Amino acid sequence: MSKDIVVTVENFGPFEHAEIKLKPLTIFIGRNSVGKSMLMRLLWALASTPVALSAHLLFLPREFDKRLGEVRGRIIDSIVKGSEPSRDDVHTLIKLYMETFQEALVRSLGGRIQGVFGSSLEELIRVGAETLRISVSGPCGPTTIVIKGNDVRLENFNLCLDDLLGRMVIEVPTPGILGLKYEGIVVARYVRTSYDLVSLISEFMVRYFGTLYTKGFYLGSGWPDGVFLPDSRAGVVRLTIPPSPMPYPRLTSLFGPPLTLDEEFVNATLRIAQVFGGSGLETLESARDFLEELGCELEFKPIGGVYAVYVRAWSGKELPLPLAPSGVRESIATVLALTLPEPSTVFIEEPEAHLHPRAVTRLARLIGVAVRYKGMIIVSTHSDHLLVALNNLIALSKARGGAERLGFRGAEAIDPSMVVAYLVVAEGRRAVVRELRVEDTGIPEDEFAKVTEELLEERSRIYDELQGAQL
Repeated sequence: MSKDIVVTVENFGPFEHAEIKLKPLTIFIGRNSVGKSMLMRLLWALASTPVALSAHLLFLPREFDKRLGEVRGRIIDSIVKGSEPSRDDVHTLIKLYMETFQEALVRSLGGRIQGVFGSSLEELIRVGAETLRISVSGPCGPTTIVIKGNDVRLENFNLCLDDLLGRMVIEVPTPGILGLKYEGIVVARYVRTSYDLVSLISEFMVRYFGTLYTKGFYLGSGWPDGVFLPDSRAGVVRLTIPPSPMPYPRLTSLFGPPLTLDEEFVNATLRIAQVFGGSGLETLESARDFLEELGCELEFKPIGGVYAVYVRAWSGKELPLPLAPSGVRESIATVLALTLPEPSTVFIEEPEAHLHPRAVTRLARLIGVAVRYKGMIIVSTHSDHLLVALNNLIALSKARGGAERLGFRGAEAIDPSMVVAYLVVAEGRRAVVRELRVEDTGIPEDEFAKVTEELLEERSRIYDELQGAQL
């Protein structure tokens, strides 16, 4: 990722204004019900919005198709004759592609956000405000999503079109073949019909969008390899994924977008289990210490045509994952997501849930390893144990004498430049996001004091009241 992604929200839920800069490891810290999950889920909705790019020009609305009839005819006639088509005509076709892409993105965004939150769009607008604004940075400039009532529109939607059209090379090397080139993108094929032409343009534009996504633009990318691990995962595993005969019966994402985050989580667990079941357990080596702390080993068994996750406990008892203890059910999906061989984006709500403090420390070390090769890891937490453990790994990156001398693996150290941390607090009737400093030694003591004060405020209040009562 060559450039930080910045997401800014105005009038979103309890937030009047919040600016979130995303890095390979992004941490949201705060007590319960202050808005951490709302921010996480909004980011997930934006990042995972699917758009069927390749179909945009194959099934144009009638008014668009009528406008392009003559343009497509002139382009195809030129190609068949072996002459280069008019650049203006090709540009017109590409501009229409951009227009239909924007319309498809608006439709997808509205449905995706509603699906993730399980509510209407207007319920996400801050009380007393008329519109919700979400700005997402990109290599071509920011894109702003405006939600008013249940309507969605885009402002400042820029996909570097001027640069594309100015530098794109159009070639007809032989009669009947059209080639389009831009930077490292080369697409060429026979064009004899409107379908051929539209298919070529669609393929070229899909590959062009891919170059934008690698530069940090993620709105509408669909992130098919991403996974969101909700804080309800232990219960979902227990209630939704029966151990036999079919371990994962609700495969709705194979036929359309999942309806809920829990349903997405079930499908992601299935997908990841198939990867491990088919490729072996070698990549789980980085999770060895954490699994040992949990007192278990993992196996992947083929049942009903798919791989199911089984857990072998320290006692020797072997159980399907849904019947494992709560701490194991909570954590195994996190382990699998963080150790998945290919890069991916992982969202984890409260990774410390149901874990002993020592297990939390081992989990932090697993996160440290994953930060090096994952696309992005975004976590929310209210655990001071997890923060201390991550802070130590940040400080470890600059430790003299090497990590091994201190009892760590070198791969566990986290470069501070890859981390951004936010403290989310409630002030009156609004939520505020405060970015914390992250230095070579981790989050500085004065900043960390703010975190512990916020997380432990209730505990301190009760302690003070008890002390006063005893006096």
